[in-house]
Amino acid sequence: MLVDPNSFKGKIWLLVVDKVIIGALIGFVLLSYSVIKTNEERSYIEKREEIQLSIKQAELKKQFLPIVLDNSKNVRERVHSLISLIQTNSIDSYGAISLAGDILEDSKLNPSGYLEWEKHPDLRYLKYELYKIAPDALPGLLDKYLTEYAYHLEDFHHSQQGDNTTLSLAKNAETGLWIDLLRYALNKDPNSFEDLNNRKFLVNHLESFDAITPTISDDEAILWSNSNILGLKLIGIIELLQKKQESEKDIQFLIKHLGRKNDDTDYFLNSILFDLIHNRAILSKDISNVALKIIIDHKETVENQLHHFRKGDPRITLFYKASNYLIWSCKFSQIDSAIEKPILSELEQFVKTIKKAEVDKLDRVNSPLERVLLETRITSNSAMGLPPSETSRELLDNLFMMNDPLLDAYNILDLKVKWQRIVREKSIH
Repeated sequence: MLVDPNSFKGKIWLLVVDKVIIGALIGFVLLSYSVIKTNEERSYIEKREEIQLSIKQAELKKQFLPIVLDNSKNVRERVHSLISLIQTNSIDSYGAISLAGDILEDSKLNPSGYLEWEKHPDLRYLKYELYKIAPDALPGLLDKYLTEYAYHLEDFHHSQQGDNTTLSLAKNAETGLWIDLLRYALNKDPNSFEDLNNRKFLVNHLESFDAITPTISDDEAILWSNSNILGLKLIGIIELLQKKQESEKDIQFLIKHLGRKNDDTDYFLNSILFDLIHNRAILSKDISNVALKIIIDHKETVENQLHHFRKGDPRITLFYKASNYLIWSCKFSQIDSAIEKPILSELEQFVKTIKKAEVDKLDRVNSPLERVLLETRITSNSAMGLPPSETSRELLDNLFMMNDPLLDAYNILDLKVKWQRIVREKSIH
């Protein structure tokens, strides 16, 4: 039932509504003011606490940092000063670990060796504190590990014969501390190393991270290969491949990853993976097949690089890394016999193209794909002391019988010379 606003009753209702609305507005304003005031007070308290914490941290730094840096102080005093800095967040993670390395290096028992963590309770206590901050220090650790201690990495990475002297040097040096920290923290809580899931981070750091893998056990390699953290998974699988303990699931994951081509990061990362696989002398017909597919897919990109070269093009980098692996792997008969057919199929088309060409009307042709494939035929089976297969020899002979100007126009004349030298030296045919 509608009420006439001009009637006495209507005016009473309007007055009541006005009072209610005004009251609600006043209540809202008071509530908003209270909330703003509370937030300001909270913000002020937080800033004050932050300033107080900064002052306290600065005081602790002033008090303890000189002690940590003073190598004339005893180990216990330096260690507990550093622990105080760590526990109060007065020093960043990377700085803490670097200073711990300095303490370790200064704590020599004799000119030829370092004090071992396990033999000193205070150093052992410090090590457990460092475990907690290792994930945050990962980027800095890997940078320093790769650059300043390259000679230790070299010894560690290439020591495949259990050389106790080499391993002892690496184990007792500052890098040994980092390796221990990384392995312990990775195996305890691998998900805390979020950087290892970042492809761009892996492009910059995977090679240095790989340097610790010769020290991991079979169980650790299996654990890493089953990880959801990409960097751990890739290194774990590569380690198992080298030990010939990989599963079909492992190889399929790696093959799928090597075939990724979503963006430049994928190309750069897969170039690094080919390097790691090649450096570890891992033979796999599946990986060789992927390498062949990659160089075929990027044929036009590389052919056009002289005309439209883009500096640092990751596709070109990947082309040559995959090519290096393919040429090397085909030197082994078990790989060559599995991949020879598709290679010959590509080369047969190339031979037909050359036969139809007229050298007088031909500009110089860039043939990067065909050069790589011819290299695989020329040096195939050589690691086994065997000549190329009869089919490969026949193709090479037919191709290199063509006149030199034509071969030179296709940029393969030098390969003819190389093939003729191998034929003479090994008495092939």
